[in-house]
Amino acid sequence: HIDSSKYYNNEHLIAQAINESEAVRRDELFIASKVPPKDMGYDSTLRAFEATCQNLQTDYIGTSQYIYMDLF
Repeated sequence: HIDSSKYYNNEHLIAQAINESEAVRRDELFIASKVPPKDMGYDSTLRAFEATCQNLQTDYIGTSQYIYMDLF
């Protein structure tokens, strides 16, 4: 299980680690991500999800959740 988020600033690092890994294949990983409050709404959520998949260099993620934290 890999936990990612735009605000963790780790999506590109996760993509790099997956691409460089010889021990673990992408289909063996469960990747979770989050949608920040500013991206809530149907169209905004779709754009955020597409950006996350692009940043992670993957076609899919296991789950995406809405989050709310005071720092947003």
